[in-house]
Amino acid sequence: MTRVYAFLIDGFEPSEAIVPIDFMRRAKFEVVVVSLMGRKTVNGSQGITVEADTLFEDVDSFTSADLLFLPGGPNTRNYLKYDKLKEVVMTHYHAGKKLAAICAAPMVFGNYGILEGEKATCYPGFESELKGATFVHQPVVVSGQFVTGAGAGAAIYFGFKLVEVLADHRVAELIRQSVNYQQEV
Repeated sequence: MTRVYAFLIDGFEPSEAIVPIDFMRRAKFEVVVVSLMGRKTVNGSQGITVEADTLFEDVDSFTSADLLFLPGGPNTRNYLKYDKLKEVVMTHYHAGKKLAAICAAPMVFGNYGILEGEKATCYPGFESELKGATFVHQPVVVSGQFVTGAGAGAAIYFGFKLVEVLADHRVAELIRQSVNYQQEV
């Protein structure tokens, strides 16, 4: 079974976390929501609170993950304060596994120095922090091990793309149908 760890910090953007998590769970992936806050309750922006499945410190190992996912939000820079998160991401990266981030969160990978030579997108104003990457102005960009999204407005596309990358186009299409997704006319 495909396993994903989604990391939350206070101030995360709810739609950027919940929509992709929802779509991946619909695809029957095991998605574990991990709080970095030392408590299961994580306070999102817009006054939305979410209860994580587990605490970071309670996970014995993240090596079984197929994907690590960082949603963005107003406090995205706070991810950089967690040295143990960096260790987990770097181990995952060096193992050649997939990494995903949306909104301001791709800047975490840029600050870790692992976007070198890749294409990436992010929330406007964070382009310079995609160190080593070529910024692409698109809702979602897949490049090498990375899936990056531009922000809350791209959460639906981002969620579908994660399903596609981890499974295939057919499964992503089934999720599109199950949520009655209709492009603007």
